[in-house]
Amino acid sequence: MSLTECRVEVADLQVWLTEVALEAREIGTLLSELGERLNAAGLAISRLSLGWRALHPLTYANFVTWADDAPLEAGALSHVDAARRDGSNSVLRHIVENEIALYRVDLTAPAQPYDLLRELRDEGHSGYIGTTTKFGAAHVDHGVMRGVFFSFCTRAPTGFDDRTVDTMMALRPTLALAVRALIEMEASKALATTYLGRLAAERVLDGAIRRGDAEVIPAAIWYSDMRAFTPLAEELSLDETIAFLNEVFEATAGAVGDAGGHVLDFIGDAVLAIFPIEDDGVRRSLAALDDSLARLAEMRARILSRGGPLAMAASARAGIVGIALAVGDVRFGNIGTPRRLSFSVIGPTVNMVARIEALTKMLREPVLVSAPVADLAPGRFVLRGAFNLEGVRDRRALYGLAKRS
Repeated sequence: MSLTECRVEVADLQVWLTEVALEAREIGTLLSELGERLNAAGLAISRLSLGWRALHPLTYANFVTWADDAPLEAGALSHVDAARRDGSNSVLRHIVENEIALYRVDLTAPAQPYDLLRELRDEGHSGYIGTTTKFGAAHVDHGVMRGVFFSFCTRAPTGFDDRTVDTMMALRPTLALAVRALIEMEASKALATTYLGRLAAERVLDGAIRRGDAEVIPAAIWYSDMRAFTPLAEELSLDETIAFLNEVFEATAGAVGDAGGHVLDFIGDAVLAIFPIEDDGVRRSLAALDDSLARLAEMRARILSRGGPLAMAASARAGIVGIALAVGDVRFGNIGTPRRLSFSVIGPTVNMVARIEALTKMLREPVLVSAPVADLAPGRFVLRGAFNLEGVRDRRALYGLAKRS
């Protein structure tokens, strides 16, 4: 193949990679199709692999691997596993930390310095090339950088020829740019979901980004707040307080999320969440309540059995949190200033559920719900009385758990 033909081939693949990025195709699909196109063009590529640093609260890094003799493989390394790993025998870490532009290996040689290279040799690959492309002024962070790690292999008996290497290296910048576009799109979704919740994130990413963009929806509203948090925060260290707070949030907000609810805000030590009625909201809110009560019971038993700080034991004896549920229409959307917005819910029902939760402490009830919630769960709750709620015009009937653990 002439130099001109090679340039045309690269240009065609660059156009295709750009189209894939614009279509927001998945990275795995991109890699599979790229492998097939490279081989159709006469390049003996047997394996392609991409790795990149994730911007996600649970995931440290992601990878995708295509091979000519195996299903597409995709995986992730968690932050916990990343902290525990020993990267001393990692070819990827060697390339990234030393910022090697092109790491080329003859896999037919009997001695290989890294486990992966030995595995690739045993699988019949004859050549390996690893390379990195940084995003901007990215820096190396514990063996992984902000950018793309890219490797490719061949099974050709004589290893890589110059045409294959030149073509692949010429494609590298466009491939990295396409992957970056897909990575950052997924990162924006992950960050929006992490900080706003899935429902609010969907609205924001769909364009509801101006103050006043809102809609009225019927929903079950969850509000929970910790017991005796102020003395607890005064007695515990900052790290201990945050750890305990996160454990409580896992027992409350975690249960909400697992039941399909949407956590909208952490207000100090309180949790505000909604369950849209159109999504079987009341049933889901009651499932979250059951799960949360079970988690809190386990926490209380563990705290009281092991001793520990007096304030933590006092919180456990007080039930750790109070939970309130109510049903009504809420205004769901952007509030704040034009340059600093919060996507949340406002309305009389939101005010009412916070007032109901405040009564759980006074009445020594772990849970209080409004009449519409109790009506939809016969036998679950019993009337505790009608109460005046601050800012609410009429007295409201409130119901507590019929059976308390």
